[in-house]
Amino acid sequence: MLFRSLQVEPYYGSPPDTLYREYIAAKVIPQSEREQKIDLTILEVTGLPADIQPLATFPDKISRGTAIEIIGHPGEQDWVVEAGKVVSLEAETLKLQVKVARGNSGGPVLDSQKRAIGIISQKDTSNPQAEMAIAYSMITIKKTLSLWGINLP
Repeated sequence: MLFRSLQVEPYYGSPPDTLYREYIAAKVIPQSEREQKIDLTILEVTGLPADIQPLATFPDKISRGTAIEIIGHPGEQDWVVEAGKVVSLEAETLKLQVKVARGNSGGPVLDSQKRAIGIISQKDTSNPQAEMAIAYSMITIKKTLSLWGINLP
């Protein structure tokens, strides 16, 4: 791991132009060296404004065709939201039809009720003409976190 602490910018939708939020300190929570099935880093963030709450997570398996949105910083842009859908489900991942670029990885995949159903992993390059992405499902993420001693509600 290259660093142990950094700053994060909380996502708060589209705030009024008069609202300015500072970056907030975050601490990288190191995990013991072990073979990891997924590329995941845990950040501890304290001092968030009261109106910023953790995302709810979808409690069940996702269905093919589920409408989704992703949030990220593609091409170093500010927060960008892209709409898409789930096209297939693998053992631990979701294949998504959605426009992604460098800067989307690590961003949430949300269902229509704004619940986290996954985290973007990478662009799917198996068909260069298609706008496709691979995401880890929340079921996979929760299992991995549980192995690390971290339990989400």
